[in-house]
Amino acid sequence: MLQHIAEVCLQLDEYERNEIASCFCLRVLRITAPVWLSTEDEGLAGVAFDIYQWYVKVLFGKRIAAGKESASDAVMIAFANLLQVVLEHHPRYATDRLPSSRTSLLQILRLGNDGGRTSDGHNKNDKSQLLEYNNVSFNITSALLTLFEGYVITEHQAVFDDIVDCLPPDPSRKENIAVQLYLLGQMGCRWRTVLRQAAYHIFETVANASTSTLIAKRVCEQLCAQSGIHRLPELFRLFASQVFYTWLEPGPNKESGAVTAMPFAMFDYNSLVTMLTDNKDEIVAQLSMRQSTQQGQALAQLLDTGWPDLVTSSFSLCLAYAIAQDVTVYHASQEPGIIELSLRSCIDDAMFLSQSRSSLANVVALLVLHLTDDKGIDKALAHSPQFKTASTALQSILQKSSSDVEHPARQDPSYKPKYLPQMLAKSCQLCNMTLESLWSPALLTWVYRLVLDDATPSLGPLHVASVVRKLRIVVAL
Repeated sequence: MLQHIAEVCLQLDEYERNEIASCFCLRVLRITAPVWLSTEDEGLAGVAFDIYQWYVKVLFGKRIAAGKESASDAVMIAFANLLQVVLEHHPRYATDRLPSSRTSLLQILRLGNDGGRTSDGHNKNDKSQLLEYNNVSFNITSALLTLFEGYVITEHQAVFDDIVDCLPPDPSRKENIAVQLYLLGQMGCRWRTVLRQAAYHIFETVANASTSTLIAKRVCEQLCAQSGIHRLPELFRLFASQVFYTWLEPGPNKESGAVTAMPFAMFDYNSLVTMLTDNKDEIVAQLSMRQSTQQGQALAQLLDTGWPDLVTSSFSLCLAYAIAQDVTVYHASQEPGIIELSLRSCIDDAMFLSQSRSSLANVVALLVLHLTDDKGIDKALAHSPQFKTASTALQSILQKSSSDVEHPARQDPSYKPKYLPQMLAKSCQLCNMTLESLWSPALLTWVYRLVLDDATPSLGPLHVASVVRKLRIVVAL
């Protein structure tokens, strides 16, 4: 049957470029894929491979490379559906002779980046071509989501980035934006390993194209429904640290994360002031960490208060970030670090000491929570003379039960576990305390509660497991 279809649909001139014939051929190949992908019959496998190879090399390879018009949207969708089945049953099919199914699928998504091309190599920018491309992008979403199934969770970020790189490049066209937001939302709904990245890209898309706010809001509502989140502001608070961290990061293609330019309506906030007030601790702490004086003053003016008052009211998180940044970046374990000195410049020494002592339990919990993961913590404790007992306790816990499964990294800002002993020592130093007197029953109970509160079910079981690992560190300490 496959041999006859190949001879009729691919070898006869009148059908070789016929949309209906190609779609029929691809659908038959897709329906029979579970058979020819696993058969030991060399004849059947060979015929199926020849058809598959023809579409990969000729229709989506040589013609595009030669500047000829690519296949119609119906043919590309049919081929994408075939690739989805191949990815599900045999992800590495024919990779020794052809581009992988993943590469071919991403190529289909990328085809519209030039707005289509005519046989003389010129771009076709008419509305019909734009709609045709967006039709393809929309209809192959299910196939694109299949890509993640072939990779361990630590590789999901790379897969996500590859898909994002192939998305429509022109943010001025509403159709492109709608497709991009829809695909980002679907990836976030299906794979919680990239939910954080999807949420930020949706946020950034709205920042670059404010006309997409309503579409983005609808996508965020779908993310909430899928993740069990009741209100849009809760979704933003869930990823606020990562959103602010990436937004405030200076870059070549954006102003250094202007606080006043942040979009807010997509998360159901009625004003920028409302959003910043709702997430005041995080934005103040990150601006303090970056020593963004100008941004801090702009925020204070926006919230109608003074910058020192903002630092004082958000002191716990400000101090936690200051300690972590000074120890991990500036390696200031004993002497005052750059960020600490910046904090001290906002309040007097007596107030700084008082706030440090009253915030110590929060700071310790935050330092543990903002560890990237738990890799290397056992070695870090073993190499620190003051943490020998903690090292022994952790080894005892790990010997009874442990797992090597890798978990998604903590949202930024995050810090390597090997610096935890130094950060805890620095916390005690600022309060004029010793490490031996740190773990009082009251402080330990408070730290346990804050760590457990971070186990948000909306982020999935792997996130909860990562919180349990951090709780294990606290138990050992």
